[in-house]
Amino acid sequence: MAKATVYYFTFCDRDKGETVRPRRPGTLDAIAKTRMASVNPLISTAREVDESELDKNGFYLGQYRSLQDV
Repeated sequence: MAKATVYYFTFCDRDKGETVRPRRPGTLDAIAKTRMASVNPLISTAREVDESELDKNGFYLGQYRSLQDV
């Protein structure tokens, strides 16, 4: 199976005025496409996964498999 590298990331939640780290990591391409303010991939969190474990947007499903069709 093909592999993909996913990363956790942070972004600025302008409404709350704080930095947030989502629970699901994504590929660098997926993170870049989020259009969130001040997105910062955390390169040290890199993890290699099978591409089949990604949702259609490039985010890791892992324990969140039920979100696959969202």
